[in-house]
Amino acid sequence: MTLPNEYEQNIGPTLNDFPRSLRKLGEFMLNNDEILTVTEAIKKGKFNYDSITTIISREKKKGRDFKRFMNEQMQILLNGQKLRVAKALISGAVKRSHADRKLYFQLTGDLKEQTNVNIGTLAIGVNISGLSPGDNDREKGVIDITPTIPKEKG
Repeated sequence: MTLPNEYEQNIGPTLNDFPRSLRKLGEFMLNNDEILTVTEAIKKGKFNYDSITTIISREKKKGRDFKRFMNEQMQILLNGQKLRVAKALISGAVKRSHADRKLYFQLTGDLKEQTNVNIGTLAIGVNISGLSPGDNDREKGVIDITPTIPKEKG
């Protein structure tokens, strides 16, 4: 079975499709031990912020989005580490904490948490002094357990 030509070709842009300064920035981001945003990489790698952002904007107008490209590359790197993370997670779920076990079962789909909030109606009577004539007769700091119903004028 042979694959169609579109599967053999690289459909998206590569790092070589970008100008030299963006290639250097991209290589710096991909080779760094930390996962950095573009702004963090510019600061840490001591790139010129104004020129990089201008080139990124210019390339985006041409249809080559550098930030999206780098996000996709980082996602590929993270996906490549799934087996290592799963192995560590399984090891932790067997040997260690409840949190590791919980995360393991959440990722496998065996644990589904639901939060149900039932809100009932609760009527709370509030007496504000001075509203009814009986308010002045009560002592301060005493909780009134019988409601004061004002008399109808009539």
